[in-house]
Amino acid sequence: METTIDAAGRVVVPKALRQSLGLSPGTRIRIEQKDDSLVIRHAKGGGEWEVEDGRLVLSAPEGTAPLTAEAVRELVEKSRR
Repeated sequence: METTIDAAGRVVVPKALRQSLGLSPGTRIRIEQKDDSLVIRHAKGGGEWEVEDGRLVLSAPEGTAPLTAEAVRELVEKSRR
């Protein structure tokens, strides 16, 4: 199937594909580049809970940038404003 990218950069997923894949308004998707193609798939949640060394740890989805101390400080500062 073919579709067109509009002036705002949006792509319409044809109805037959949306229905086949169970995509509805509000469905979160993940778009990735693989070589010279775009891959669109259902987005996973915010991560998965795992037990490591007896502690519950939230692992980030694949491709998520590491959370640095500086990023945490920035988030804290933004929340205080």
